[in-house]
Amino acid sequence: SPRRGPALHQALAGADLFILMSRSEGLPIALLEALAQGTPALVSREVGRSIAVAEVGAGWLADCRDLADRLRQLAALGEPEWRRASARAVKFASGFDWAAIAVRYQAIAREAVEGHAVSYSFGAP
Repeated sequence: SPRRGPALHQALAGADLFILMSRSEGLPIALLEALAQGTPALVSREVGRSIAVAEVGAGWLADCRDLADRLRQLAALGEPEWRRASARAVKFASGFDWAAIAVRYQAIAREAVEGHAVSYSFGAP
């Protein structure tokens, strides 16, 4: 049966790697949940925000065709690299926290009311 709530968070936090190979994903909540628990991700380029995940070091990119090779490369990484990726995963996911999103929406609303330009993006700060 599917895991939810604390059981899901515990399972994700205990995982070494979250893998999401997809041909079409917008912004997968499962990916954000894994990253929020400090689990780095291996994602296909078609997954929404996958490039950003890789760029900030919260995970890595792979294609379905080279998945086995990529997993072998990741298995060779040392503990320091995994710890850094884990910390970056948490930081990246924190940009999608509801409180952080609310602050951005307030800035957008303020811009609309006051007519000032506000730079905003959703995701990792």
